Amino acid sequence: MFRQRSLRAVTGLTCLVIGWAACPATAETRDAADLMPADTLLFVGWSQLWEPDPEGLEFFRSLLRNDLLDLADNERAVFGRVVDLIALAGSGAGGIGLLDLAVVDGVPDVQLAAVIDVGERAPKLADELAALLRLVDLAQEVEETTVAGVEMRCLTNEDATLHLFWGTQREHFIIALGSAAAEKVVTCLSGDGATLADNPELVFDRKKVKDRDDDYTFCCYVDFPNLIAKGKRFIGDLTEELPPLVDQAIEQLGLNSLRSKYVHVDHIDGRLRLASFAHVDGPYRGLLTLWKQKPLSDDDLKIVPQNAYWMSVFNLDLAGVWSEAKRIVAELAPDAVPAVDGALAMSAQMLGFSPTEDLLPAFGDTWAVFDAPDHGGILLTGTVLVAEVKDPEGLQAMLARLIEFCAPLAAQGNLALKRGQMKHNGHTIDYVVVGRIACPVAPAWGFVGDRCVFALFPQTAATAMKQVDSQTRGPSILDNPNFKAVRELLPRTAQSVGYLDSVYLTRLFYPLLLPLQTMGLSMTTGTDTNSAALGLLSPLPERVAGTTNSVSVTTTDDDGVLFVQVGDASQLTMAVGGVALATSTLLPSLSRARMQAKRTVSMANLRGLGQGCFIYAQDHDGKFPESPEQLVSLGMATEKMLNSPLDLPEVKSYVYIAGQKESNDSRNVLAYEQLRDDEGTCVLFLDGHSEFMPLPRFKQILRETYQRLERADEFPAELLDSEF
Repeated sequence: MFRQRSLRAVTGLTCLVIGWAACPATAETRDAADLMPADTLLFVGWSQLWEPDPEGLEFFRSLLRNDLLDLADNERAVFGRVVDLIALAGSGAGGIGLLDLAVVDGVPDVQLAAVIDVGERAPKLADELAALLRLVDLAQEVEETTVAGVEMRCLTNEDATLHLFWGTQREHFIIALGSAAAEKVVTCLSGDGATLADNPELVFDRKKVKDRDDDYTFCCYVDFPNLIAKGKRFIGDLTEELPPLVDQAIEQLGLNSLRSKYVHVDHIDGRLRLASFAHVDGPYRGLLTLWKQKPLSDDDLKIVPQNAYWMSVFNLDLAGVWSEAKRIVAELAPDAVPAVDGALAMSAQMLGFSPTEDLLPAFGDTWAVFDAPDHGGILLTGTVLVAEVKDPEGLQAMLARLIEFCAPLAAQGNLALKRGQMKHNGHTIDYVVVGRIACPVAPAWGFVGDRCVFALFPQTAATAMKQVDSQTRGPSILDNPNFKAVRELLPRTAQSVGYLDSVYLTRLFYPLLLPLQTMGLSMTTGTDTNSAALGLLSPLPERVAGTTNSVSVTTTDDDGVLFVQVGDASQLTMAVGGVALATSTLLPSLSRARMQAKRTVSMANLRGLGQGCFIYAQDHDGKFPESPEQLVSLGMATEKMLNSPLDLPEVKSYVYIAGQKESNDSRNVLAYEQLRDDEGTCVLFLDGHSEFMPLPRFKQILRETYQRLERADEFPAELLDSEF
């Protein structure tokens, strides 16, 4: 059971450590693609994931030593070893590659390998992995072997056809799933075969993203044609026959046109840069039509105010997307077309307009979503949507009709929809108040020329409409110095442009992250946790000083789709993730506290039952009742006392040892809570006190109780060979 629990939990701890250390760091140049064979199907590589951080490592080790974490000693040792492995592996250039995907004799055969260039530390990494396997009781299944002339170790398993190989080749640490993967990687590192860095497709992709070999930190490559071919064969071999619909779906969705996908992370002018390129060789159809849009103009961006928190402006032809979606449905599931058409016809009859024939064509191609300080919102409540409109009058009529349609439905739920209207700066704003409940929003909209502004409040809509109106607008995002500085580093022609004020978001989330981190450490300090870890979160001015706002663009050309983002757009993710990480630090302690509270209630229940037993014994010659239910029926206990807070209300939670009396040994167990885990349980003793007892001690005390009662044969059979 320990092995299963340890193996399941290793992944969770791995994610925790990676979350702590996932800030790329520059390192000595090394092309991770040189570590993998040229025909690798899927590859993730890095020059260095993180720099060694002794203080951070000590923080995680101290968490593992903390008694508040519900871990056995062996599990703590396992997780501590995982922390050391991840810290060591992430400090060097490396890569993970999917090399093959097949079915052999009816069994899946996945060939996967990882290579990490850690210099003279490679043997230590191999030994650390062997030590981890010993901790999870797998050392006896490890054998010495040779792969392509390189000495390696192999973890075998009678129930598995794939074996895990690991070892070192000069400065490289190698770990591979499958003998074929191990041999291909060893051969590649020996210089006897072409590497992925020589693959013409990858070379082409890197030129498109203008990669910088001198400082890149992370990359990802997918060979779509070969991966799709292998995947189809893999599924076909497993199911004995690949459904024809698979090939049709791949073609209609446009996946056949994809040659590769490449993601590259590096730095430019001190700013983080992420570039993603999808190589398209064929018609833009299916999903690819989402990116085949006309370019944005400066006028499209001027509707966003200069001090916007964030924005996303893009071109998207909704009517065209619907037309393509309908074509795909007709090709893949022609029998479903009548049902779709029937549903649309019915909705048109009820609404008084067709969602696809009237509503979608009423909109143009350009859309903008953004928020700004003057919108008066908190977090996302100030968000507005500005849509280009081809038929303002028609759209206004459809919106009015939609409210008329929804009003009777709302009334059935005892709600009232009241449409209102206000004038501001020569603009008319319509809004809807949801009555009979305390609804915090009043959806609003208004028209400015060929654009419609949607917001959660009429005041927000009025503010945004002032910027949308070319006669009253103030400085726009194009006048934002941070935006301008980064925009110059990106392609000029773009189908979409995004902006994120990462400095603002850092200031916004820091006050949430700081107390959560402090609370978590406070609940663990005093055991064996390093209180100095409180300094892991740098002061706000330092975090702000190291943060740059982000601009992103998406553009297409004859070769494919390119997305480039420069700046710390990850600040929102990192801030939210940081709050989540700090919260996760609290969770074990809070979970433990909740468990302790429930055990306290359970022990109080048992003490109450014990008091009832003694009251009953006074009237029955010192004998205790045959069951706790007797106490309830006589009013000496309540029904609630029979139920643990860990159970549903109707469950009887306690095991009562009947046939005892006051004169029996006071060390005897009178009742106990049913076991749920391997930690222990709450126990009521004959002297009237209750306590929580660890499982081994409880079993011993319970066995002695039955022995003193000369009823050893009544010892619960489920406790004899229990997994607990």
